[in-house]
Amino acid sequence: SACTQNILLQAVAEGLGAVWLGFYPIEDRVNALRDYFNIPDHVIPFSVIAIGYPKEDKEPESRYDESKIHLGKY
Repeated sequence: SACTQNILLQAVAEGLGAVWLGFYPIEDRVNALRDYFNIPDHVIPFSVIAIGYPKEDKEPESRYDESKIHLGKY
């Protein structure tokens, strides 16, 4: 996960657009990815990162929800 995040951050720093496509632990997705890329059974594909030039610039969307913050209590 950390490696994927670092790749996404670097892509943005390079002026590229990138999106994290999660595959693991959804078995159908993992197997489809294995078949498509001929990945051996002992390798578990975790995610795919699509990288390219963005068609448009968008402002980041805030998903902050203060109700989910708990300081020492629930």
